[in-house]
This record gives sequence, structure tokens and C-alpha cells, in this order.
Amino acid sequence: MLKGLLRQLSLAAVLCFGLCSSLWADEGPRVYRGTLGKMPIVLMLDSSNDNEVNGRYFYQKYHLDLVLNGHRDGQLISLVEGDDRGGDGKELPHLRLRETASGLRGQWQSPEGKQLEVDVSLAQLPPLPSDALPYLATLYTGAPYEYLRLQGLTLQPGKKQVFMGYTLQWWREPQSNVSLFEVVEGYPTEQRTRINQQLMTRLWRDVEQYHECRLNGGEAAVYEQQARPKLLSPALLSVSISRSWDCGGPHPDETEAGFNLQVDTARELTLEDLL
Repeated sequence: MLKGLLRQLSLAAVLCFGLCSSLWADEGPRVYRGTLGKMPIVLMLDSSNDNEVNGRYFYQKYHLDLVLNGHRDGQLISLVEGDDRGGDGKELPHLRLRETASGLRGQWQSPEGKQLEVDVSLAQLPPLPSDALPYLATLYTGAPYEYLRLQGLTLQPGKKQVFMGYTLQWWREPQSNVSLFEVVEGYPTEQRTRINQQLMTRLWRDVEQYHECRLNGGEAAVYEQQARPKLLSPALLSVSISRSWDCGGPHPDETEAGFNLQVDTARELTLEDLL
């Protein structure tokens, strides 16, 4: 059950039966689903700051954010896609959208003049599966745009590894190249389930960090992650996770830190807990 959700985060087969939740809000970001041309997209816009509008969208085929900035004039929304990172004044695509009863409709236009129809409605989420990760449940209610991004992402199985007497199954998300393992043998079932929930939560959080880096740094952004098991015992599971990134800031950065879990509760331990 849980593993099926983690392998293929696609909820398209889940039927709504009229129980879907609308993501309409009087203030703050609104999330839409629909098409740009013939391509399915997910769009998020925030117009809570006077007449300014900002947001982002991704093609469901590619999952990568395209930043949007613009303004509102009544029911008309004008947006520029991307930003001029090089400062060379290049033309950028733009969107002109008009509010409808169910969402937004209008046109996307490339710098060369190509036009495509945009038609999006306020997003509907099917009911959350009962076996969803607690982390996905948090995204479902607090960050539906990110939740929808994860829908189509698939984890690819890697090697099986025996480490300190415990059998590990490695998984990798191919677009971000983020990887981590589940424990498949060595702990009792209940402990293993709780531990694997924490491990998969950490994996998906790093996938989110990759997309945030791409949003901020554009195509030149670099985000790399590597995980290594350090200790598995009846009391403690410890993983070393190193990350390096260049997300458009003044300089690249890197870090290496332990991800430590108390086995009987799967609680993440802090440095103070270990001292």
C-alpha cells in the first residue's frame, strides 16, 4: 500500500465521486490545472499584494517551474514568464489571462509571436489515500502545488545492499537524481514501516529542494545529493547526507549532516539527543 504510493505518486486513477476539495481562497495563492496549448499544466498565482501578481507553473510532463511576474487590471492578468538573468534585455514569453467563473482563460505568446491558448480551472484534489505518507498529507493541505508536482514522479529501484546485517533497497528519483534507501529486512514490520516513512519523507523533501533550487537558479542551477548509511542497530539508524548546490546566489555551497532515527519510535534525533 505505502510502497505503491511511493513508487508511483500518481493519483489519476483515484475517483473523486464529488468529494474533491476546491483550492479556491479569497486571499493568498490560488492553484489551477488545465492546458497551455495541448500540454497539461499546473499553475499557481498570488495576487494578495495590491495589483501585483506573481507565481509559477509547470508542465506536468516536465515538472520544472517557470516563474511568472506581472499585474492585474480588473479581471485581466498580464504576466511575464521567466526573468532576464543575463541583463541583456531579451524578450520573454508572456501570458494574458482573464478570470472566468471557474478559473482563467487567455493566451501565451512567445517572443517570436507564436500564440497558444491557455485554459485552466481551480484545481481539484481527489481524497487523500488513507496510506499516504504523513509528509504528503501535509503537502495536500498546506502546499497543494507541490503535492500536484509529486503526482507523476516515479522512483526507480536501485541496488539491494546488506549493511551491518540489514537489507536495504535503494530508490532514486531520476530528474533530481536524489536517492535514499528503505529497510526491507532486519527490523520488525511496525518499526520498519515507521522508519521507511521517515526515510521516504526525507527523500521527497530533497526532491522539493532540487525544484526550489531550479526555480531560483534557472537552467544553470546545480543541486546534488548523496546518501550513505553509517549505522544500523536495534536502537539507532544513521545516514550521512551530503548536498551541494548553486542556485543563483553569490556563491555555491555544500553541507554534510547526519539523518538519525531512534528505531523504536522512528523519531528524528538532534545532535543534543546524541551527546
